[in-house]
Amino acid sequence: MALDKDRIHELVEIFYQKPPFKTFYVNSTDGETFVKPTGVFVSLGITTSMKTLEDLRDILSKTPGIKSSIVEIESVKVAGTFMNHIINTNPTQYEVDPETVKPNTVLTKEETEEELKSLEKIGKRDEAAKLKDAITRVQESPEPWTTHSVMKLESGGYRVFHRYVNYKKSDDTEYRLGIYVEENT
Repeated sequence: MALDKDRIHELVEIFYQKPPFKTFYVNSTDGETFVKPTGVFVSLGITTSMKTLEDLRDILSKTPGIKSSIVEIESVKVAGTFMNHIINTNPTQYEVDPETVKPNTVLTKEETEEELKSLEKIGKRDEAAKLKDAITRVQESPEPWTTHSVMKLESGGYRVFHRYVNYKKSDDTEYRLGIYVEENT
């Protein structure tokens, strides 16, 4: 099988229907110079769990002609094109400090329960329903209230806060965790 980014994208789509996800070439081995692509990087959603990454990696590894692994890449835009290279072959997700999401507020389990009681007490049914939905999603997550919490948005409403993510940016450099697919020769 020729290593084709579009073919890899189509293959991943069979198993991962949660858009958006991206596929792009790893086109540098040292982060300094461009080379002919060495493989394809699959960047799933920012909040995709490591378990999902591992499951998809394992599925892809069973595809004849390819091998896959979970890696961290560094991407820098050079002359209008991203230079992507692998910097870590045993990565862990990036931890998000709740303080960085201010003015939104990340609530503890206890604060969430108090907030829900307060909304129900004053009759704000729609807001209480939205909060209950966020609570349910947190409770269904791996390690609820440790890896996931409820975030109260300054603009109103609630959403799930993901403590661990697959993307971060520092100045003009982007870092991603995902699946590296290469030919199995």
